[in-house]
This record gives sequence, C-alpha cells and structure tokens, in this order.
Amino acid sequence: MEACAGKLDGEEAEQRIVKEMQEELGYRITKVQRLFELYVSPAAVMEKIVFFTCAYSPADKVSEGGGLKEEGEDIDVVETTLEEAAAMWARIMQHCVSPKGAALAPRQLRRG
Repeated sequence: MEACAGKLDGEEAEQRIVKEMQEELGYRITKVQRLFELYVSPAAVMEKIVFFTCAYSPADKVSEGGGLKEEGEDIDVVETTLEEAAAMWARIMQHCVSPKGAALAPRQLRRG
C-alpha cells in the first residue's frame, strides 16, 4: 500500500494533492493541512516530499477513484482507520533505518 501522491507538475503542493485525491481516491476535498516536509535523501537528490492530512466524509465521494488510465494508473483504493494504518507503519518501521527507508516502506505492503 502507499499513500495518495503525485508529482507537482508546476503546481503548489496543496493544489496537487487535492487533484490527486480526486483522481486516485475519488474524494473531492477543498481543504488540506500541511503536516511536514522532508527530503528523501538530502545527500543524493533534492526530491522533497510534503505530507498532508484532511477531513473527509462519504458526502465528499465523487467517483471510485483508481487514477487516470491515460497516465497508466490502475489503483485499488483501500480505506483503513488511523489506528490500523499506524499499526501497519509500526510493523514496517521495525525494519527501517532511515527516512528514505520509511518513504519506501509502503511499497512493501502493495498488493499485486
């Protein structure tokens, strides 16, 4: 599993995540809260990841999500509680030794 994400493509991070959430998850969100940002590997690359949170409800659901076919996306949307997500991360983080490892860890849970 992995969190909803995407490249900025010239947009602000807040604008991009709102679009990605609709494309990938099927929810139309208007307000997100920036949590923090970090460089994946400061000594090697300048890629920065920005983390957000938001509130949403079933009323915000506008599609089944799954990504954009024209971008080669075929995403299975999996919703979980915050507690379940934290437990998954705790299991993964036992094997991580760096922020880069932590950023790559969700791929270990990906289905298929």
